[in-house]
Amino acid sequence: MKKLLTGLCVGGALLASLNTASATPSICDAVVGNLIHNCGFETGELTDWSESGTGAGGALTVPFSSNSGGWSVNLLSEGHSSWEIDQNFSTVAGTEYAGSFYIETYLTNVGGVFDALLNGKIVFEQNGYSNQFLNWTKETFTFTAAAGTSNIEFLLAEDGGQYSSWFIDDVVVTPNQVPEPASLLLLSGGLLASGFFGRRKRKNS
Repeated sequence: MKKLLTGLCVGGALLASLNTASATPSICDAVVGNLIHNCGFETGELTDWSESGTGAGGALTVPFSSNSGGWSVNLLSEGHSSWEIDQNFSTVAGTEYAGSFYIETYLTNVGGVFDALLNGKIVFEQNGYSNQFLNWTKETFTFTAAAGTSNIEFLLAEDGGQYSSWFIDDVVVTPNQVPEPASLLLLSGGLLASGFFGRRKRKNS
């Protein structure tokens, strides 16, 4: 397994060095108001993301598997190790936000735990292998910001002496849509009119 992990890391690094950033944008780049920078890893690097961890493994941007565009990030972990990427982004305290990301698994992921966290709180967790994620799968979450800065984190921990690998792509966080003032006026006007005609109908009956 160590040879496999080393080979994948070296192979990923070689592919990255031979490929420039994709000319095909990720679908997350077209999402209006997306607060996540380098959301589809199309720079070919972990630009705007931070990486940390212990033990064998790491986080690699890879051009051979993506939900959209040409790149994704691959979290690798082997043995007793833990690796993560995270990004801070601007929010408004008290505002509700909606988020989503795509994930795909690789090999068996025996013993590995994959978490997505928002401000340190788990919003998605997969413990061990599931063939549900053999293809790109969209996961969603919502949260209310408590401060002017929030943090999104993807963590892979392996404590069973096995090898784990997860791909992440198209990370999106946007403010939840609220009705425009004009829409609220139209809605309230419609409700008033409905109540008025309802009362007239009852009086005439």
